[in-house]
Amino acid sequence: MTRKFKDYSFTCTIDKHFNMSEENLLSTDNNLDYKELDENLFNLGNEYAFAHCVAEDLQMGAGIAVEFKRCYGCVGKLFDQNLKVGDVGVLNHNNQFIFYLITKKYSNGKPTIYTLKQTLFKLLKKIKENNLTKLGIPKIGCGLDGLNWSDVENFIKDLFCGTGVQITVCVPSPSKITNFNMSQKALSIYTTPKNLWEMEEETDIILFLKKENLKFHKFDSTSDKIDAKYPFKNKLLRDISFQNESYVFQYTIANEKILCILERSQDCYDTIEKIFRQLIKEVIYKRDYRYYALQFEDPKKITKIIEIIRSVYRFGTSELWLCGIEDYPVKTYYDILCRNLRQNNFS
Repeated sequence: MTRKFKDYSFTCTIDKHFNMSEENLLSTDNNLDYKELDENLFNLGNEYAFAHCVAEDLQMGAGIAVEFKRCYGCVGKLFDQNLKVGDVGVLNHNNQFIFYLITKKYSNGKPTIYTLKQTLFKLLKKIKENNLTKLGIPKIGCGLDGLNWSDVENFIKDLFCGTGVQITVCVPSPSKITNFNMSQKALSIYTTPKNLWEMEEETDIILFLKKENLKFHKFDSTSDKIDAKYPFKNKLLRDISFQNESYVFQYTIANEKILCILERSQDCYDTIEKIFRQLIKEVIYKRDYRYYALQFEDPKKITKIIEIIRSVYRFGTSELWLCGIEDYPVKTYYDILCRNLRQNNFS
């Protein structure tokens, strides 16, 4: 099946490029249920699926993406889906589908009309697969992303025409916009050339350990150096033998807290998020201000973990220090480090 759209620069063959050959996906029916509302998107009922645009790095630090992150969380689940530009991430939140259109690589970048259209095709496919009939969206791809709404709107109307999916575009007036940025202080994240085992006292040390490796008593060099100063390995191995289903172990040694997080091969980032959500509950309950530190060894992995921690610690109750970063002054902000990592093609 070939379907041509009004934007002839994006004429495509569905079978060849998007693997969307199901007969019921696109229809020759010209009916379209489409409307714009002066309403906050999040005030629509749970019978609506929601969709919005995000970057592959899943920072979600500006615009309506902040509200999606606050309302639905699950950044770890999204990372476990290994999403790339052109993909669509999916969350099922209390039987409501939330779709994340990956239209650009980095949050400080811009999408193209082509990447947005890629994701819209895949969005429609997922909507039909899940028998959904109502979709609520903001003016996706526009606003901070800078695409032309007229172009995007025309494509959405062409694509969803005759599909039986009701499209509601929410364009709230200022009085109906909820700004959660004003009431929440972001987690402070800094770099230091000190290694993890060299940090000051009363810093909570975070270690990520492969559960599979611990079956053979194998630790990495960072863990060995921490153990030399704060012996914890024997206790951990003993506790794992009795609590094989646990994924987090905490030890206080010489007034220093060691937080051991065991990674499994599947759902790794979702597990990490659940652990930190439990930890923040304890911090808030005790009204502590905590200093966390982890060794910055694997940029691709650590940047994902940082985004997970950032999505959980939103209340100005903690600091996170990234250790072993020698090319930057002490207490460089993480966002500056991120910008330079992007320039050096870390992804």
